[in-house]
Amino acid sequence: MNEPEKSLNKRKHERIYKKFTLRFRPLLKNGVEGAWDLTLLGDLSAGGLVFPHSEKLKIGLNLELIILFPMAENPIYCQAEVLRVQKEPPPSVIYNITAKFISMDASAKRMISLAAQGILESRRKNN
Repeated sequence: MNEPEKSLNKRKHERIYKKFTLRFRPLLKNGVEGAWDLTLLGDLSAGGLVFPHSEKLKIGLNLELIILFPMAENPIYCQAEVLRVQKEPPPSVIYNITAKFISMDASAKRMISLAAQGILESRRKNN
């Protein structure tokens, strides 16, 4: 990667672009928990994730997440905050939700980072 490309890439964590099952529900301010929903997660890093959803979520909304990560013996339980919501171009009715992790076990974060590095190394060897 040359210097201009480095300055454009401001990500702290390597990303995994694979499909994982994600269960999530909103954590509302009054302590009430919303209903669980299910989607396929396609963009994951140790810092956060991006997932499609049919409803526009509010920026700042906290979510409870369960990530079914095939490299893990157990699901990853964590919380995230919605940072960005982008609608797909018409005729799609899907929103891409970007969220950062606000609560995650250190071992889960390390596992995601190691998996991302392994996937990148594998891709580099195959190219």
